Amino acid sequence: KLVGRSSMVSMFAESRFRDFARSVHSETQVLLSATLEALYYGDEAEGLEALVELLAEYKLAKWPLVTVVNAYLKADTDLLVKPTTT
Repeated sequence: KLVGRSSMVSMFAESRFRDFARSVHSETQVLLSATLEALYYGDEAEGLEALVELLAEYKLAKWPLVTVVNAYLKADTDLLVKPTTT
C-alpha cells in the first residue's frame, strides 16, 4: 500500500510492483517479507542486498522501490533521492 500511495515511485514502477506482489508464489512472498524485515528491523545492509537481489530477478530493482519504505519509516535519517533527478 505504501508503494502505491507514494508520490516518489512512478506509476509504472508501482503497477509493476503491485502485479509482482500479487502474482508471485507463497515462497517468494515469504522471502520478500523476510528481506523487508531484515532491511527495516535487522541488518540493513544484508536486507538491502537481499531485496535488490530478489527484485532484480523480476527486473524491479529500481532505487525508488528499494528505498521508499525507509524514507517513510526512518524519515529522520534516510532520504529518498532518485539518481536520475540528482
